Amino acid sequence: MINSNPEITEPKPVIVLAPVIKVKATPTKPSKIEKKTEPDTRKPFVLKPKKPTSPWIYFNNEKVAALKKEKGMDQKEAFTQSAAIWKGLNEEEKKPFVEKSKQDEARYKKQLADLEANGFFLTGEGQKSTDLYVDPKKKYGERCVVPKKPLSAYLFYTTENVNLLKEKEGCTHPEAMKKCGELWNKLTPEEK
Repeated sequence: MINSNPEITEPKPVIVLAPVIKVKATPTKPSKIEKKTEPDTRKPFVLKPKKPTSPWIYFNNEKVAALKKEKGMDQKEAFTQSAAIWKGLNEEEKKPFVEKSKQDEARYKKQLADLEANGFFLTGEGQKSTDLYVDPKKKYGERCVVPKKPLSAYLFYTTENVNLLKEKEGCTHPEAMKKCGELWNKLTPEEK
């Protein structure tokens, strides 16, 4: 039908567009809860004995200390000189260091055997390996969160008093810390 009245117009059709949703094609990551439920496949931590020391290390420790003391060399020069001397030694001159190394090898084998048999070994000082301090990050893994150590009484004292001393006496921070240390040493155990 054609409309004969010019004042009345026919409605125009309205086109509605639907929004486009983009979907990523990447695989989903497991949630934190799913990660935690995975079984722990790490072996339990066991402190192992220190590996045996080589004859070269025994010689080098002795020689570097002697060169630094006698000739006033720095660490690098003394180490280089020690290596050159070691290369020039014959088997007879190396013998005392080889003997020390053999003794250390025997110690290592004995401690390994004790560890296998008893689950612990004794150190040279007679301490059980299970009683020794082990870094928690080494024992429980790098992701282990270790709590901070508590502040000592001395640190509480210096944090309270160092700024007061700097203002009162007009000194630098290192000088104020030194004075704090002197004042701390004069305090009685009750005052501390």
